[in-house]
Amino acid sequence: CVVAFNRSDLFSIKDEIERLTNLRCGIIYGKLPPEVRSAQARLFNERAVGYDVLVSTDAIGMGLNLNIRRIIFHNVLKRESNKKLSDDIVNHSEVHNVSRQMTYDFIEPSNIKQIAGRAGRLSSEYKEGEVTTWQDVDLPYIHAVMNWEIPQIKAAGVFPTSELIAVYHESFAKAYNNTSIQNNLPIDEIPLSVLLQRFLEGAKTDGRYFITNYDSMKIISNWLYTIPLSIDERFKLAYATIDTKNDALMVMLYQFVATYALKRPVGLN
Repeated sequence: CVVAFNRSDLFSIKDEIERLTNLRCGIIYGKLPPEVRSAQARLFNERAVGYDVLVSTDAIGMGLNLNIRRIIFHNVLKRESNKKLSDDIVNHSEVHNVSRQMTYDFIEPSNIKQIAGRAGRLSSEYKEGEVTTWQDVDLPYIHAVMNWEIPQIKAAGVFPTSELIAVYHESFAKAYNNTSIQNNLPIDEIPLSVLLQRFLEGAKTDGRYFITNYDSMKIISNWLYTIPLSIDERFKLAYATIDTKNDALMVMLYQFVATYALKRPVGLN
């Protein structure tokens, strides 16, 4: 399996291999529909009738059972967009000819090890795997990474689930007999952010765990407070991964959720 970290490289790699050899190549990357990805994996595993080589992004590390004997890293660098210039600056009429610069960073050692571990798995035909690089210049980095001990994490972040908060909400209602606990609000109208705060104030962790930051959840749940939703819905929607400082995105989120609450189809436009 040849692994590249830029999707745009996959097809040129496939073409080069098939042009220079008699080998047939399959392709896997993260945005392929799941059924297509599974079909490509199945054809690769069927040696007699399928592909000889797989060309993939790091998506091979995501839940696919593959008979890989050798991982070949096409490169050990990943292109990253230089985002020091904001979109407002780049789009400004006075700086039309400013283009985003591309920077290159080494692939994280833990990512390299995870991908290399796809070769020679106990569940595959190959009990021992091999790992190498497409270019000789990259091999010293792979040698160094494979001999490097990944540091053990000192603590893990934890956070209550929506089911746990729902149970906590019910116990609150019983304890207070559906009377108010804040600003004369009925229990059912207490903001999710307040429930989370009360829950986490009573939560205890030892040195192995810590409560993860939930500032964005508080902001989003308060922003959606006026929309009639269940506790479970509020909790899940508060997980929306958006920039809470972007006013346009927050308005779009509100409109999306308000339409959903009315049980109307939510358009992507």
